[in-house]
Amino acid sequence: MLCPRDLPEHFRGEQRLGLPVSFTEYYPKNTPDVPLYAYLANSYQRALAGNSPEIPVDDMVSYEALCGKADRGKLSSREAERLHALQAEVDGRDYWMLYKGGRSIPVVEEHTLDEFDLRLLRLSDRAASAAIKRSRK
Repeated sequence: MLCPRDLPEHFRGEQRLGLPVSFTEYYPKNTPDVPLYAYLANSYQRALAGNSPEIPVDDMVSYEALCGKADRGKLSSREAERLHALQAEVDGRDYWMLYKGGRSIPVVEEHTLDEFDLRLLRLSDRAASAAIKRSRK
C-alpha cells in the first residue's frame, strides 16, 4: 500500500512544468511523515530544537476538561477553538514520541496480486463499466 507521500516522492528531482520558478520537490528531503498541523505545533518544534516536547501541566488539565465537555456536547465556539489548538499540541508531542522526528514505516506491506485478486479486480471493473453504461441511458 502506498503512503500519501509516495507519489510526490516519485517525482523528486523532476522540474515541474509550467512554473516560472525552480520546483523539484514537494517535501524537503528527510521531512517526517507528520501532518502539517502537528509539525507546526509548539510541542513538535520544541522537540526539533532539542528541547522536551512535553506540554505544560496547566494545558493538559485544560485539554482534558475540554475533551470532557466535547464528549457531552457542551463546548462553546471559543472552547472548541482552544481544544483544537491543544489537540495540535498533543498530536505534535505524540508524533514526535512515535517517530522521533523520522519517517514513519507503512503498516501495510505491498504484495503481489494473486489469481483471486486479479479475478476480483476484473469483476469490479466489469461492474463499474456496466454501471456507467446504465447511467448514460
